[in-house]
Amino acid sequence: MNYFRDSHGNVIGRIDENPSCQYVYDQHGRLLATYNKSTDLTISANGSEHLKGNQLMRFLCR
Repeated sequence: MNYFRDSHGNVIGRIDENPSCQYVYDQHGRLLATYNKSTDLTISANGSEHLKGNQLMRFLCR
């Protein structure tokens, strides 16, 4: 599990990983998006966006 912090040390999100997927969560623990390694697609939690490659940080920085 990797945590991301702002310049004041506050957690702004985290990425969890298993052998086939990576998941990005916001500071409250809400799932933002999933990256599937086998399909090389990043999909938003609500399913509205499908992006090629690992684009998890794009969802964290919103």
